[in-house]
Amino acid sequence: KECFISRIMLDAAQQGKGFGKAMMQVLVARIEAEAGPSANAVFISYEPHNEVARKLYAGVGFVETGEMVDGEVIAKRPLKLAS
Repeated sequence: KECFISRIMLDAAQQGKGFGKAMMQVLVARIEAEAGPSANAVFISYEPHNEVARKLYAGVGFVETGEMVDGEVIAKRPLKLAS
C-alpha cells in the first residue's frame, strides 16, 4: 500500500517563510501515524522545472524515482510507521 499526496498549495505571499516545509513535515508525520501497517511509502509529483518544489520535497526526504506521470516528476519517501 502506498500513499500519494495529490497537491499542496501555499499562497504566493506566504512562500519563502518556511510554511511549506513545516506543512510537509506535519503532513508526512500524520500519514506515518495513521497509515496502516502495509503502507511503506508516500509519493508526490511536481513539474520538472519547479526547482522550489524539488528542493522543498527533497528537504523532507523525498527522492525522485526517475519516473514521470502526465509530464510530472515522481518523488518517493519511505514511511516510518508508528508501532
